[in-house]
Amino acid sequence: MPCPAGQNILSVRRLKVSVSTQSVDRELLRDVNFTLNRGEIHGLVGESGCGKSLFARTLVRLEAPARIVSSTIFLDNTQVSALPAGAFAQFRGKKISLVLQNPASAMDPVFTMASQFKDALSILPKGDQSMNRVYQLLKEVGIPSPEQRCRQYPHEWSRGMLQRAQLVMALLGNPGIMILDEVTSGLDPTIALQILELISRLRQTRNTAFIMITHDLAMAAHICDTISVMRHGSILETNDVKTLFNHPEHAYTREFISGMGQEALCPNL
Repeated sequence: MPCPAGQNILSVRRLKVSVSTQSVDRELLRDVNFTLNRGEIHGLVGESGCGKSLFARTLVRLEAPARIVSSTIFLDNTQVSALPAGAFAQFRGKKISLVLQNPASAMDPVFTMASQFKDALSILPKGDQSMNRVYQLLKEVGIPSPEQRCRQYPHEWSRGMLQRAQLVMALLGNPGIMILDEVTSGLDPTIALQILELISRLRQTRNTAFIMITHDLAMAAHICDTISVMRHGSILETNDVKTLFNHPEHAYTREFISGMGQEALCPNL
C-alpha cells in the first residue's frame, strides 16, 4: 500500500515542457503536478500521444529535443530541477531508472548478454561492478542458469526474458524509483502477468516505488495503488484506484472507464 504522507520520494510541481518547431514553441506538458511515495505503485494512464512517455523521459532528463520550461522537482529530498542534464547523470540508474517498452531494441544483437550487463554495471562504483550481482538479480527475477544464459546473445532470449533483463539492468543501481513505460505491451498475457507479479514482489522486498506508464487502465487497476489520468500533456486527476473507478471526477476519466469491459475491471473494486 502507499506510504503515509511525508514519505515522498518524488515531488513534481508545475512542470512545463515545450519543443520548438519552425521557430514556434509548442507546449507538450502543461503544469504537471505529481507525487510518488516510497514503495508505491502509481499508474500513469492515457491514450497514445498524451505525454506519458515524454513525462517519463523528462524525469530521467532525457527530454531532448524538447526542453523544460519550468519545474520544481525533488528526488529523494534533493532538488534536481535546476541541474543541467549532464549533472543529473549521477542520479540516473542510482536514484531513478527507466525501462522502455521494447526490450529487444534495447539490446545490441552483436554482443552477448554478459557484455551488455557489464555495460550497465559500468555506471556503478568499482566495488559494485561484479557479475555476481547480475547473476543474483537474474535468479531473483526468474531467469534460471544465469551464468550460462549470459553467454548467449539477445536473439537466444525470449521477449519475456529480455524484459526481465531490462528490469535487472534498471535494478543494478538499487534505485528508489523505477519508471516502467508500457513494459507489458506486446507480451503474451501469461508472460505479462508474470512481469506484473515480479513488479509486486520487488515492491515488497525492496520497497521500490514504481511509475507504471500504460494505456491499459484495466492493467493499472490490477497492480497500482494510485492512478493519474493524463490527456493533452496535463494530468486531469489523481486518486487511489477504488476512488478513481467509483467516483471519477473528470468526464474524460468516466469515458475512459466506460470503454473497459466489466470483466476487465479490478475484482477488488
